[in-house]
Amino acid sequence: MSSEIFHNPDSTKKFSWVAVLFVVTLITSNLMASKLVVFGSLILPASVILYPVCFMLGCVLAEGWGGGKARQVILMGFVANAILVVFTNIAVLMYFEPELYGGQTSFQAVYQGLPRILFASFVAYLVSEICTAFFAKGIRKLALSRHLFVRVIGAVVVGQAFDTPLFMLIAFYGVVQDVVLAPMMLAYFGIKVLVGAVLTPMVYVAVHWVKHHG
Repeated sequence: MSSEIFHNPDSTKKFSWVAVLFVVTLITSNLMASKLVVFGSLILPASVILYPVCFMLGCVLAEGWGGGKARQVILMGFVANAILVVFTNIAVLMYFEPELYGGQTSFQAVYQGLPRILFASFVAYLVSEICTAFFAKGIRKLALSRHLFVRVIGAVVVGQAFDTPLFMLIAFYGVVQDVVLAPMMLAYFGIKVLVGAVLTPMVYVAVHWVKHHG
């Protein structure tokens, strides 16, 4: 997006809202990811209900303000996650009186798994971002690239084809049995692509809202 649009006060306010929503959904997704839940016969991270929204907000940032601004916000999200990880794990180690606080075991179980989740999320993002950038560069040569849904769905499929297996392997290898991990990867990938497709019309609306000056 042009600098004139970005420096428009209304656009700056919209950028702030989308950026905050992205960071909050990224932090919340990583907090939720350590809990494995059951959907029918599938075992999945609880973050499956929120992370696709986070990913689509990233698409809105990229379409509305350009890849550079989107990457800045994503970096802020990881910095915010790192702050959460550091200070919650300091809190785990702090002295407490069992008579006054009986939730130490639960508190520890939630927050001590976060460093691995954050590392998995960061590595998966870096690799998927590189692959998505190659995809974006290649698709610009095609006439179909002018259609937003092609860019969004293409980014979801390509990005998640690398993001999902990397994240699941780093975050859950050794935590769940190998025979369970592979179906988890496939199901997580499929659900994220499906939700991405369902949310694409909302991305259209959001991008229109971002670019509308009136």
